[in-house]
Order: sequence, then structure tokens, then C-alpha cells
Amino acid sequence: MLIITIVNVGYSQDTVEVDTTSYIRPVLKDSVKIDEESLETPIKYDARDSIITDLQKEIVYLYGEAVVVYGDIKLTADMMIVDMNKKEVQATYSLDSLGQPVGKPHFTQGSEEFIADSIRYNIETKKGYIREVRSQYDEFYVQMNQSKRHPNGEIHLKDGKISTCELEDPHYHFHLTNAVIVPEKRIVSGPVNIWVNDVPTPVGLPFGFFPIVQRKKHGILIPEIVPTSQYGFGLKDFGYYIPLGEKVETSFYGTIYTKGTWGVRNQTNYLSRYKFSGSVDLRFDQFKEPWPSTNKINKFSIYWRHQQKPTANPYWRFNADVKFQSDNNTKNSTDINNPLYFNNTLYSSITVNRLFPGTPFSMSMKAGLNQNSQTGNFILDIPTYNFTMNRVFIPFRSKAKRAISSKWYDKIGVTYNLTFQNQATVNDSLFNPSNENYSSDYLKFIPDRFLNGIRHTANINTTVKLFKGALNFNPTIAYNGRINFQYINKYWDNDLQEQVIDTLKGFGYSHDISFNGALTTSLYGYYKAKNGTTLRHELNPSISFTYRPDMGNFRTEYVGTSGELQTWSPYERSLYREPGAGQYGAVSYAFRNNFQMKVRSKKDTITGFKKIKILDRANITGSYNIFLDSLNFSDIKFDFASTPLPFLNLIAGFSLSPYGYDKTTGRVVNEWVLKQNNKLALMTRANASAVFTITSKKSREKMKDIDRKYGTSWDSDINYVMSHPGEYIDFAIPWKINISYNFNFTRPSTNLDTFNIIQTMRFTGDFNITKKWKIGFTGNVNFSDPKDITLTNLTLDLYRDLHCWELSFHWIPIGGNSAFYVKINIKATTLKDLKYELRKPPEFF
Repeated sequence: MLIITIVNVGYSQDTVEVDTTSYIRPVLKDSVKIDEESLETPIKYDARDSIITDLQKEIVYLYGEAVVVYGDIKLTADMMIVDMNKKEVQATYSLDSLGQPVGKPHFTQGSEEFIADSIRYNIETKKGYIREVRSQYDEFYVQMNQSKRHPNGEIHLKDGKISTCELEDPHYHFHLTNAVIVPEKRIVSGPVNIWVNDVPTPVGLPFGFFPIVQRKKHGILIPEIVPTSQYGFGLKDFGYYIPLGEKVETSFYGTIYTKGTWGVRNQTNYLSRYKFSGSVDLRFDQFKEPWPSTNKINKFSIYWRHQQKPTANPYWRFNADVKFQSDNNTKNSTDINNPLYFNNTLYSSITVNRLFPGTPFSMSMKAGLNQNSQTGNFILDIPTYNFTMNRVFIPFRSKAKRAISSKWYDKIGVTYNLTFQNQATVNDSLFNPSNENYSSDYLKFIPDRFLNGIRHTANINTTVKLFKGALNFNPTIAYNGRINFQYINKYWDNDLQEQVIDTLKGFGYSHDISFNGALTTSLYGYYKAKNGTTLRHELNPSISFTYRPDMGNFRTEYVGTSGELQTWSPYERSLYREPGAGQYGAVSYAFRNNFQMKVRSKKDTITGFKKIKILDRANITGSYNIFLDSLNFSDIKFDFASTPLPFLNLIAGFSLSPYGYDKTTGRVVNEWVLKQNNKLALMTRANASAVFTITSKKSREKMKDIDRKYGTSWDSDINYVMSHPGEYIDFAIPWKINISYNFNFTRPSTNLDTFNIIQTMRFTGDFNITKKWKIGFTGNVNFSDPKDITLTNLTLDLYRDLHCWELSFHWIPIGGNSAFYVKINIKATTLKDLKYELRKPPEFF
């Protein structure tokens, strides 16, 4: 048993220290005879200034940076007395010329470590007394006025403090009259009172229990108190935690609100080091509509994330990212800070990939689900199978000769891809029993909704260098084959006087083949000024021809909605549709440009110049279809992109049509717009975007470090931080701002005298007002109507760093989810639920 008492023995030590030894003293062996049967290991000791041994009393006096080592116990202090007869060590500090303590006793045994004013320790009985000790257990800092250490490692203390604040005089603490510390397990105390800045508060508890388990053990999870919300007063995530070994942990949660809404969930995290990690979250929620309605909405959700490590198996890969909600409504959630509130689409996928080493072959299988709350549809892909052959060369000659050959036929390569897909589109009411249109009989019709088929493609291409490589000619032959297991039949019913479409099951095959030849080259221009500045212009012109013969299954019959002639395909409602009726042949052209400038730079001491990108791309593209009887020219498309500054990205584009239009119907006519309106071309589309991202270099390095450390972590606490970034603010990132602007111009096909303009801007950011204050903001602005500029999705956040506490204010001032809350809480994750919150739900506004 280790018992600790306070022995206030000190001596004055001047602030200027003189080393009385000219060498580093080795650890000395005890020169006093010891009963070897009473001690398991020898005592080793040393001191910097002096070692005095009283052989008669068997006492050793150690002065100046004294150290005693016994087994796994290490004790350091500025002064120590070792009594070999009593097998006892006394340690204390000294005082410098200013009266400040120097060299307080520092005790270490295994993972246990503490600092005290004085220690008296019996090596044989393992009992000790400690006075004014300060120690750390997990996230807790414990200060004890008087304490006793027992042989089993337990510490009994009297008149102590416990806090997560690391300061010697903490901003807050739990005052303990008496307590027991069980290392690596818990701290249990009698009555507890909370003190703030050494001032007692009326807040207290009849007892205290503080877990300090370093390895995880099962236990109760304290709920989060929600004082007010749209569901009323609530207790959120009250539960129980169960570790299932070193690789799996699971938690069960329950949430309940006073207005009748409740939910239960189970979250399981798993990890196999160097192999895989993941988490599964199963939820059931029941939402009660406001009084006087008695309607209830049931919701079942599944969230599953699985990541396989590259080191697990280089040839097999299994990954999953599942987000399923039965009601297809992301706005219903028992989580007040719903991270999916503004999402209209949820996508889930489970994929298996297989690589065949030493071959060009690979395959994959995927099951997917796409949920859209706007359309109310589920798109099921169960499954999609894909087989791929990467490019292989036709072996006209040996591999060695082919590697050094410049002949075009030695560069003929073949690629192949085969895809099988089984897809269905169904309404979300089929999965939600709470929906008024739900019927269990509907589920049996789901198999009839599936469309399935097989598509395979093969490409043969090569590169032919002309005029000593000045021109490159790239011919390609592409084959596409499609097998559909559903097709349609159209006919005109004379009795009903309407068009009838029958969907039939059966094997249907369609295919097409296309021939393409592209001629490309690269041209460079340099424009040099007198001061040495050089503008570099790279032009990559290309011209290509594509021909696809008519191999389709299109029919032209009197089956229109009014009995007129109509051209249709049996596969126009199948999974894989035909590309178009008739033969196709087009000549396409492209002019791709980029501009760079070399300017003088004082920072470059080697060349004296630096390169600046002016335009990353400035492209002009278009085509001419030779087989059309009219409207042969396509729109001329212009595309630009530039990064003039490291924090600014610009993209723009527009399309021009050479044809006019019928002012009555709005349809394009085979007449030049120059003849119709005395204009060279008609703009049909335009877009522009600017992304402005700016932050300090320190912030960029910090954000990269966070993503590198925690981006793939499986720990539940870290995952909580990553999924709730608004609750954990990093003041080490001084500021960051992101502004994106989008402009879109379109002309509706029904009336080309009018056009639509959509202008939006999104901004996010945060910055430190001081070292302790931070402001954050997000929002969207719609400029589409100059008379009605709207601001949406606006959030304002204010944070205050209170050292071991933090204060936050979150406000959504506008919109259907308007709300605000004020929260003050302890930073330590161990006590993250010890907080006060004031919330106001949307109906408050």
C-alpha cells in the first residue's frame, strides 16, 4: 500500500546554480547493506549537487535534481532523504532566492504520474502520503490537499479539485470533500459543488462519478437536453455504450420530445487495422404532427459507410456508402441541427472491384439507390455489372520490336467494355407505410418496373504521324451493341381513335458502328517585349470526321397521337436506347488555345523570371452534319477558363446559332439570322462563374493537416467532430472566405424573343475578431430578378473561446428552418454534454 503524507522540509537555494561536478555521475549503487529478502530489486539513486551518506543510521541525503529508481517507480525532486532501515523515501522541493519552489517531487509509475509539494513513500509496504498533489487522469486534472496511496494503486483524497482546465488555478472545478481515485477506471466522490473562478455556485450533486477508462468499457450515455424545439422539450440520445472487443463498438440511443415525437437508433463502429473500417447507423423515428392532428409519420433510416484499406488486398476492393430514408424527406429529423436539411438527393452505393494482375482485365459490381425528394422517386440499380479490358495492342510483331517501332500498325490498340444493368424507377410511397397512398399490394408490382439489358462496346484506334510528326492522325472504329429485354409496340386503334403503346418482354438487339478520324497539330507563337516580358500562345487546332451508317430499327408509320406519320423505335422506352434515326455524318472543328506570360521576378534569383497563366483555355468548337436536309450547322461554342490569381478561378462560355427562328412558333428555321435580323449570330446560351477562395497560409496548412489526420478515422468522437463541424471551432485557423458567383443565360425554345437569366452567389467563411472571438457565416443570394433580390440559407455564428469553456450563438434568421440557439459548454469531450442551451424553434418566428 502506498500512503502519502506531507513533509514540509525545504532549504534555500540561490537562483544561480553551480555544477560542482565536472562529469556526469553514473547511477550509484547503494553502499549501505540492505536486506535483499525484503526488496525485490535494488534501489538506484543519484543527485546533481551532492550525496551524503550516514552509514550509522543508514540514511542517504540527496541534493539538487535528485532521482530514485526502484523497479518501475521513478521519483525526482530537488531534495530527498532515503532511509534504508525503514525502506522509506521522503521528497520535497527547495526555494530559490526569490522564494519560489524549485524541483517539486515528480512521481511516475507505469501510466500514473503526478507532481506534489512533498511525498513520503515506503518502498516495502508501497504506502505513501502526499501533500498538495496535482495529477492528470485522461482529460481530468485533479488537485488534492491531502491524499493517501494504497498498495492496489487506489488514492484516497481529502479536500480536492477536479477540472478539465489545465491551469494550476482553474477557471472552474468540481470541489470534492473526499474521493477515491481508481487509476484507469474512475474517480468517485461524495458531495460535489461546482466552483467558477474560485467562487462556489448553487449547482451541486450528492455524489460525483468521473470515468477515466483509457480502454473502452460499457456504460450509460448521458442524454442531451433540448429545452425547446419544434417538437417541444426533449431528451436526445440517451443510451448505452457496449464495446465488443478491440475492433467493434456499438451504442443504443433513444430520443423523446414532449409533443409526441420520438426515435431510437443503433450505431456500430468497426475497425480492422490496415484492412477496413466503417460504421452502421440504424434509425427509427416517429414524428407526430402538431395538434389537433393525430397523424403520425414513421421513418426508417440506414446509414452505412465502409472503407477498405489499399493494403488489405490490392486486387479485391469492397466499399459502401449508404444513405437510405424510407420517407424520402431529408427535412424530417429528430436532430435539431439536421445536416441534410438542404439536400434534395440521397445516393447510396455498394461496390465490389476486382483486378486481375498481369492482365488488362478488371470487373466491378454495384448496387445503387438514388432518392430524390423533389420528384418523389427512387431509382434502383440492382445490380450493375461491368467488365473492362484496358487497351491492348494487336500483336503484328513481337513486343520488343513494337516498343521501338514508329509504324502506325504497331500502335493499333483495342479496348472493350461490357455492362449489365437492372434498373427500376418507383415512387417513394411504395416504401413508406405512413403514406396515405401506401398499399402492401404495390410491392408485388416492383419487379415489373425493372428495365434490364446488356451493352458492350469495342474500340480500335491508332496514331499515325504525318510530315515527320507535325500532324497526328487518329483513326477510330467504335462498335456499340445493345441487348434489351423490354421493348414497345405502337399502333393506332381505330375503335378508340387513339394511339396505343404496349410494353412487351423479350429479347431485342440493336447496334451501331461509327468511324472517326481526327487530324491534330500544335502551333506556338511568342511575342517578346523590350523589357524581356514574353507572351506564349499555344494553339491546338483539330478537324475530325465522324460517320455512322443507318443500322437502327426505326419505323415510320401512321401511329401518331392524331393518326399522323411518326418515326419511332421499339427501344425508345428501354434501358439502352438507339442513338438516332438515319445515317449520321459530321465534320467537327476545334481551336483550343492557352496563353502564358513570362515576366520579371525579383524573387527568382536563378532566371529572374516567373510564369503567369493568362488563359488556361480559350476554345472554339462546332460541327457540320452533311446528311441533314436543313440546319446542318451546329451552334458555335466558346469556352474560357482562367486562374489569374492562386485564390481566383474564372470560367465562362457561350453559344451562337447562325440560324433564325419563326417568331410565331419559336422554332429554329433554315434561314440565316443575318438575313432575318441583320445579325451575324444569335446567342442561345451563356454562362459565367467565379470562385474566390482566400485564406492565410497557416489556415491552408492547418486544414490539410486536419484532413490528413482525421479524414479516414473511425473513432466515434472524431466522427462526431467531423460530422458536426459547427460545434467544434478551431481558433488556430485565423480566417477563411469562399465566395462563388454563377451566371446563366438561356433562350427558351418556345419564344426566342425572351430569355432567362439566373444569377446566384454563395458565400461562406469565418474569421477571428480577436484571439478569443470568432464570427462565421454562410448564405446564398439570388440576383435573377433585380426587383426581387432574395437571400436564402443564411446562417450567422458567433463563438467565444473561454479557455476550458466555449460560448456559441447560432442563428438562422430567414427561411422555413428559421431558428437560433445559444450554448455554453465545456470543451473536453468527456464532459461535452455538460452545457446550457437556449433554443428557439422555427415557429418562434
